[in-house]
Amino acid sequence: MPFSSLRRSRVFTASAATVVAASLLILVGCAGQPDTDSHSAPESTPTTTAPDPTPVPIETDLPTGLPFEVTITFEPTVTSSGQLTITATSNLPDGAELMTSLYSDAGYHGQVKAFLSDGAAVFGPFSDQGSAMPVGNYDFSISMSTASLQSAAVREYIGEEGELMTGPLVVASDESGSSYVSLDTILTVG
Repeated sequence: MPFSSLRRSRVFTASAATVVAASLLILVGCAGQPDTDSHSAPESTPTTTAPDPTPVPIETDLPTGLPFEVTITFEPTVTSSGQLTITATSNLPDGAELMTSLYSDAGYHGQVKAFLSDGAAVFGPFSDQGSAMPVGNYDFSISMSTASLQSAAVREYIGEEGELMTGPLVVASDESGSSYVSLDTILTVG
């Protein structure tokens, strides 16, 4: 998908040794399963990797310090076994933490967290306790938590309170005043 025509910029604020050491710590700490209830169980954690909690190299089409309209698109894919994977693309900076949620009136509930890398994040696979997803409509959302909960490297692009993000997907939190992103829609499976 095309992104902003602005040239890519890189910010390097950590040494290679720090990045490798922190990445190993993150991989060990991220070995748990995503939040789910008894009706759903994504079979594995997303294939994207978590960013270093300290500032790390970020590649983005966004210049720092300038407002931008947030865009998110997604492409659902159902495997031959009926499991659902969702690939999202966004102009948010790499390293932004996103969460996807999938709910149905029949009691299905699944959530998966992923981090943007090269402008994309992969969520899933979603399944019904290892089986094919039931056919039907699902309340579906992709969100980015408030700016204050994002890494310092991400906040450099979106603003300390998310004030540089604009557009219909941006919501100001009533509690903290910090902005977050939310795309909410109906997703039909089958």
